[in-house]
Amino acid sequence: CTTAYSLSVVCTLLGDLNSDGKVDVVDLQAIATYWRQRAGDAGWDARFDMNNDGIVDVLDVLKVTSHMGQTCS
Repeated sequence: CTTAYSLSVVCTLLGDLNSDGKVDVVDLQAIATYWRQRAGDAGWDARFDMNNDGIVDVLDVLKVTSHMGQTCS
């Protein structure tokens, strides 16, 4: 028999904006890049609008910081 199988588990963390399996300062730096951007602005990226209100603001940063330290294990 030459069949091989593999299994992978994907972990999604709220606040893990760079998809590295942890919520850390790198995610805060990423959201800071989009600070005060609004839906429709050039370069808009909706994944940084954590509460879907059309603007990247302090509420979005708070959502990330509230999950700081979480990791996929």
